[in-house]
Amino acid sequence: MLRFADPGVRQALKVRAAVNRRSLNAEILCLIDAGLKAQKENAPTAATVEALDLQ
Repeated sequence: MLRFADPGVRQALKVRAAVNRRSLNAEILCLIDAGLKAQKENAPTAATVEALDLQ
């Protein structure tokens, strides 16, 4: 069981899961996976920005 600080988040995820024809658990895992992929894709950009800030 995952606890949400804001009850609206759970409801929004349930609606999103229903639209995507997934369980709540599958929707959460899909969002985590998408976030990790986006972070990995943006890592070189973040490293470049950090390097420029150090100069």
